[in-house]
Amino acid sequence: MASKQIMEIDSDKDNNKIFFLNTTYYQIQKEIINAINKHEGKNLKPSDCPYNVSHIKEALEVLKRADISVKNENGEGVYIFNRIKDIYIDNKKVVIEI
Repeated sequence: MASKQIMEIDSDKDNNKIFFLNTTYYQIQKEIINAINKHEGKNLKPSDCPYNVSHIKEALEVLKRADISVKNENGEGVYIFNRIKDIYIDNKKVVIEI
């Protein structure tokens, strides 16, 4: 989704870039259905999405809390990050800070 939509870009106090994806739960469901249709050769509609809004909210929260650790060849942690910095609703849009 992030590659298909225009995103706002800002910087935090440490001058790290923050990308803002403004979307809706319906758009997320539509992306899921598009991926299913492409992968499985189906012709489903967004209303056929196997994930409702509650599922999507929960999945976004899990991604927000999950830390990803990159390790070097010696198994030592080099870099730790998470995919989602924050999630909130603004003017009926789901804002995902990446």
